[in-house]
Amino acid sequence: ARGYHGESKCAGLIRSIRRRLEERGESPLSFFRARAVSGESLISREDFVSCISLLGLGVGHLELVELFAHVVNGSDRDTALLEEVVAAFDTQSHLGMQSTMSIVSPEAERVLG
Repeated sequence: ARGYHGESKCAGLIRSIRRRLEERGESPLSFFRARAVSGESLISREDFVSCISLLGLGVGHLELVELFAHVVNGSDRDTALLEEVVAAFDTQSHLGMQSTMSIVSPEAERVLG
């Protein structure tokens, strides 16, 4: 039922979160790793929502719950792997953030392809 509109809303939110993290000098990996369950590389839906809320983007709770569902490809899960969360942010950066690509190091360019 969400279709393209829901995906584009999530993509826009992901770009906003990435921009805010860049402003703070953090990567999605470092940001979410610091908030993952100790030693398990898991992020609960509640932790995901609360840590993004702290970024001060003015995004509502329901929108962040929907973003989490988008990240895990379904609303029935309440825990995500750290790798899933980071991959969702990395995928979006390659699709829509040309400015980010200009600051990627040459070593990262080779890894990214």
